[in-house]
Amino acid sequence: MKKVINWILNHFVLVGGLLTLVIILGVIGGMMLNSHLSYQAYEKRYDAIDLDVRSAAPAAPGYIEFDNQFKSRYPNSLTLTAQELTVTTSQEEYIVNDYIDLTTSGGKISVKLSLEEKSFVDIDFEVATKYITPAASEEDEDEFGIKDLISNVKFTINGENMEEKGVDLVNEGFNHLIMARFALPAGDVTVEIENLSGKAAMMPQLKGIAFYSTQQLSLAAEE
Repeated sequence: MKKVINWILNHFVLVGGLLTLVIILGVIGGMMLNSHLSYQAYEKRYDAIDLDVRSAAPAAPGYIEFDNQFKSRYPNSLTLTAQELTVTTSQEEYIVNDYIDLTTSGGKISVKLSLEEKSFVDIDFEVATKYITPAASEEDEDEFGIKDLISNVKFTINGENMEEKGVDLVNEGFNHLIMARFALPAGDVTVEIENLSGKAAMMPQLKGIAFYSTQQLSLAAEE
C-alpha cells in the first residue's frame, strides 16, 4: 500500500491530469447525450407538426428522383406486382413477362390503398422503358429512354398531378423512381399512371410499386 501511495505522490501531476481528463470526457459525453436527446425530441415534434400540416394539404412528396439504392426508414411496407394493379386500356395484351407494357395504345395503371391513420409515405415505382431518344451528336453516346419523365407521363397521387423537372428514365433496364415523404391523411390513397395524349410510347413499363409508411397501409376493399 505504501508503494502505491509513494507512486501516486511521485506521479501526482500525471494522476491529476488523468483524473481531469476523465472528468472532462464525462462532462463532454453527458453534454453530447443531452444534445442528442434534445435533437431527437425536436425532430419528433417537427415530424408531428409537419404531418399535421401537410396531410391536410394536397398530396406532395418531399422529393422525386431515381435511386436504385433507396431504403425507406418507415417500418410498414406493401409491395404490389404488375398483376395486382388495375389496368385500363384498349390493348388486348399488356402484361409482358412480369411487367405492364402500355406503349402500343396507352392507358392507365391504378391502385387504391387504405391508411388507418395519417401517415408519412414513400412510394417506389419500378420502371423501365423502350422509348429511346437518339443521342444529340455522334460524340454524345448517352441515350435517354424518357427525358423529363414526369412532364411526359401523368403521375397522380390522391388526385394531385406530380410535377418535377429533370427526372430522366434512362434505358438501362428497370430502375426505381422514388416519390418520398408524402404526408397523407387517413383513408384512401389513390395512385394513377397515365399517358398524355399522343405520348403512349413514353408510358414506362411497370414491374411493381412498393409503399412504405409510418402507419398501417393495406389494399382498399373493392366496392
